[in-house]
Amino acid sequence: MKAWISKQQIFVRSLAWLALVLGLKLVVHLLGLEALVLSPLHATAVAGGFFILGFILSATIADYKESERLPAEFTAIVENMYEDALLISRRHPFDIAGFREGLLAALDSLRDDM
Repeated sequence: MKAWISKQQIFVRSLAWLALVLGLKLVVHLLGLEALVLSPLHATAVAGGFFILGFILSATIADYKESERLPAEFTAIVENMYEDALLISRRHPFDIAGFREGLLAALDSLRDDM
């Protein structure tokens, strides 16, 4: 199973839920069990709810895409830092082994957090 949901799947699922809600509304209307009469205010509130939900879903999908890139970018940055440290240590010696252990600890911390 995919870890993310495509925009088309969200659209299809939304249509399915819409059909279910409209079907239930029709059944309640035909049976005369409506406790609330629809008004323009009610329709506006429902439309606003779907509008906000759309914003939330679009932001969530963007966050998932960003989170997929984070480990690779972090690893590349740590690798670049180590290569830079190796070059610097040629001219200005320092504890490169300790620096490497610190970078590995940062990578382990990222892995543990994910």
